Amino acid sequence: MRVLRHSHSLLRSEQFGAFVRDATKKGWTALTEVIGDRLSSALSTDQTFRQLKPREASPYDPVERVASEIFIFPDGFAICELVRRRTRTGALGGILSGGTAGDGGHAINVSVLAQSIDTCDRLLCEIANQFSELGGTLFPMTYDHADRPFIKKARGEFINFVRGLKETAEFEEPEFDDPDREFAVLMANPPLRDFAHRFAQLRQMNDAQFTSEISSLQAETDLAAFLLSNAFIAREVVIECKAQNQRLGTFGGNISDLNQLKIRCSICGKHYKDERVYSAYALTERFKRLVNSSLWMNILVTHHLLELGIPKEFIVWNVRFGADEIDLIAWVDGLPWIFELKDAEFSYNHAHAFNHRRLLIKPRVSMIVSTKSVSADAKSVFTASQQRGLGSLEALDLEPLPIMIEGASRLAEQLRAALQAESASNVLWHLQRGMDGLDNFVAQIVGAKFLRFE
Repeated sequence: MRVLRHSHSLLRSEQFGAFVRDATKKGWTALTEVIGDRLSSALSTDQTFRQLKPREASPYDPVERVASEIFIFPDGFAICELVRRRTRTGALGGILSGGTAGDGGHAINVSVLAQSIDTCDRLLCEIANQFSELGGTLFPMTYDHADRPFIKKARGEFINFVRGLKETAEFEEPEFDDPDREFAVLMANPPLRDFAHRFAQLRQMNDAQFTSEISSLQAETDLAAFLLSNAFIAREVVIECKAQNQRLGTFGGNISDLNQLKIRCSICGKHYKDERVYSAYALTERFKRLVNSSLWMNILVTHHLLELGIPKEFIVWNVRFGADEIDLIAWVDGLPWIFELKDAEFSYNHAHAFNHRRLLIKPRVSMIVSTKSVSADAKSVFTASQQRGLGSLEALDLEPLPIMIEGASRLAEQLRAALQAESASNVLWHLQRGMDGLDNFVAQIVGAKFLRFE
């Protein structure tokens, strides 16, 4: 279940002042009741809980909830809150009372939880437009779901976060096509990955070796045809001097093409077509780009994130800030997840560097994906950090231990489990915040509705 949020700041005006003064009585209730009626195709009266308990500001949360409402839809639910932000006093750090200079202004906050980001955006547009239509000059803006306005807004917040890591921060947008994706999925298979690495070292295989290697692999697809048709490998003709056993050159194409050549060997004087000639398979730049830099791992993680409902707009690759680099950052429900990808063993030195980057970024979730394993020494770095506390790590509000995935073939399963756990946590947090003061029976009703979404 995904989350999108929208906060509409309200201008200080005489009209709004009257609205706020009446908000805890008939004003806010009347407004939300009419909205509920207008959304009757998606709502029924017994699925709407009105007039949730107001919540006062505290030293830890300076937002005071004046009034709130929960709407339950067939495909998601929304928490709408009229809030007032209190500013903190300078030395004491307390919350100023209402009507003082500490009033930070009012806003309407809407948090929508649904199975997909697109559904969240659609529901946000419907709710925001009803506020606009009923509120007149209070809420003058309208939203068109076709433009995905709230997804674009969340994307802007994500990019601002990434660029805020350092003034010189750079990153790459995920760019790949279907053959790249299929190649990355194939690379998750250890025997196929070992073959690819052997090929990368040799750079070329003759027909006999290539056929022998390919025939020993178990793949659901015709691997040779897939690699050739999508330009991951190419056919070449290799020419060697019979007299000196020296390579004279390579040509793209087939052996029959040489019959038209009138070139002679500079060593023995024979025509090329009379020298030792054989066919081979060679790597292309496309293959090298994906394998040599382990770009296929970025593609594989992105592929699984997309399948699990994280939009491409919320994923960036190879984030460089100063001397540090993160292979992939995803923006999941408004919070960063970071991924360290290793087409090798994740070692002790890697662990120290990764801990440093975690401290800089403060992610909600951090993941290590290794095609081989995370070494015992590396794991000891994280467990030692957990035992010591590392005050700065405690400030991250997450467990010091990252999620460690050993073997690319397990990536999809463990990534799904992590996202499901985060989704459940998000829903519970919003229910706890939005339904503060309601009894446990009502919470169970909404919780049961959430379970049907899953």
